[in-house]
Amino acid sequence: MADSRKESAFFDGLDHGGRNLLFGCRLLKQLSSLGVEHIVISPGSRSTPLTLAGARLNEHGLLKTHVILDERSAAFFALGIGKSTGKPAVLICTSGTAVANYYPAVIEARMTSTPLIVISADRPAALQQMMAPQTINQTHIFNDYPVLFVQAEDVVETDSSGEQTCRLARQIMQDSLRKAGPVHLNAGFSKPLEPNQQSADLIIKHVLASGLKAGNVAQSPDTLVQDDDGLRALIEKLQQASRPLVIAGPLNVSSTAERELLSYTLRTSDVPHILEGSSGMQKSAGNGNLILGYESFLRNPDKVEQLRPDFILRIGPPAVSKALNEFFKAIHNVPQWCFSSSEHIPDPVKTSERFIQWTPFTPLKFTSDKYQPNSDTHQNCSEWLHKWRIESDSIVKAINKLDAPISNNPALSDGQLIRSVLKVLQKNDAPEYQLFVSNSFSVRDIDLFNAQPLTFPAVYHNRGGSGIDGITSTAAGTAVGSGKPVWLIVGELSFLHDTNALLQLARYKGPKIRILILNNSGGTIFRMLPVSSHSGQYQTYFETPQQADLQKLCAAYGVNSMRVDNASNLNEMLTDAALADDHVLIIEAVTDTDSSMQERLSLWKNG
Repeated sequence: MADSRKESAFFDGLDHGGRNLLFGCRLLKQLSSLGVEHIVISPGSRSTPLTLAGARLNEHGLLKTHVILDERSAAFFALGIGKSTGKPAVLICTSGTAVANYYPAVIEARMTSTPLIVISADRPAALQQMMAPQTINQTHIFNDYPVLFVQAEDVVETDSSGEQTCRLARQIMQDSLRKAGPVHLNAGFSKPLEPNQQSADLIIKHVLASGLKAGNVAQSPDTLVQDDDGLRALIEKLQQASRPLVIAGPLNVSSTAERELLSYTLRTSDVPHILEGSSGMQKSAGNGNLILGYESFLRNPDKVEQLRPDFILRIGPPAVSKALNEFFKAIHNVPQWCFSSSEHIPDPVKTSERFIQWTPFTPLKFTSDKYQPNSDTHQNCSEWLHKWRIESDSIVKAINKLDAPISNNPALSDGQLIRSVLKVLQKNDAPEYQLFVSNSFSVRDIDLFNAQPLTFPAVYHNRGGSGIDGITSTAAGTAVGSGKPVWLIVGELSFLHDTNALLQLARYKGPKIRILILNNSGGTIFRMLPVSSHSGQYQTYFETPQQADLQKLCAAYGVNSMRVDNASNLNEMLTDAALADDHVLIIEAVTDTDSSMQERLSLWKNG
């Protein structure tokens, strides 16, 4: 009670500007105590109380601040921090259209179950719908993508004791973690926005000495969705099948249960496993029951019939592979079960018969006897696995043969580039880079052209909305959040979508970032669609090759880059790039579009 009176007395002695800053300092300090480590700030006026609070707490070592001019880039950077740490970064921006630029990253955060906290400054209610400058309707601006939306103007104006602010901090942190997604706090601030320098010094000193505590973040009962009975039934179904198959799509930071289940199935069975590169789980499988080359041989109807399972377990979000999705439809009468911590059933092809849902970030607790393998019902699947291995090994040989004529054909293909960079990065003496894979062809090609298990400590992606915006910024966020170097594979159109990321990368001093740009003359993935036959419109309206000089573009931002357009010195250049001291280095690889497509077609036909 004494502390409450002391807080109220201090609050009562402040003007609007002082109360604004007090709210910002209280809120961010409590979020820091709950585990927030990073704040990403885009400059603006109305957000001054939040920006000053973040800056002051940074000076005292409680938070790490990142100032990023472009709000869209800032939002994806914060998303990357959440992807790599499992903790939300805090985004701070001013009022008006600034906050609208967060929308794509908010969508991606919700669809990949990634924690994120958005705090947008706003004009006070008295200035809404008055045509005040830089004022838009920010209430529920992100529709229903946030797992929580809160208006905070009343708390700013009336929370003399600080207890409401503590509860607010706990609520937004708890919902972002336990519901695994973005939260949006909209805070209206009246002028004066900030106090003078002397008053600001007193406010931060008071907040740092305050005994206010937000308490602990607890598991909310309404987020406990795990299905113990379903998990038991799933394991029994898997053990009793004579021709089972396990498939994993892209996994996210919150996919704790999915990773534990995969570790279990890999450890306790000789069941064939198809683990997409974006799952990040190939390193746990080794060569035993990991199936590579499926992007090729599953396109052959005869082999699909020969490899017809009697039970499929699909783990995590939907598979990226077109071949896999066509496979699901071709054998739709085979029992298919989905297991995921996603909020919606991960089954766009609509072929599964049961969805077992688990809470994000929540382990399976396999120590319980009820989950132990039953040796009496476990089937010997070695012959079944051998059938899959024959097809997998055949495609792996075909992939390796593609590199044979490199010396006679100096033109680079996408496949040569993908294979080369994966080999360089997975050498024993190579730095332990993490991998970030962009959308479009990149995320598909790492499975089509790869002839060895991916052994990266982590594989990141934006497979929620599956857009090509914000890729470079997200990759930079994963490097900062994890504290480990990252290698990004990205097409030139995706790179151009996020050139403002270079504003930050020009002064970046964190873990190494290597950006490999596959410049293959536009959106060549559209060549896989029927519209490519419309010769009069296809290139102009779909493939859209660009004329930007990427070397000059990087130089304009002050970021070092290099260019390669033939295979003769490719491996040497990639090795040098991996080992170079530069914090950021961009490698533009110019590939031949026709050769690249011919390689893809040859593998599909080999299947």
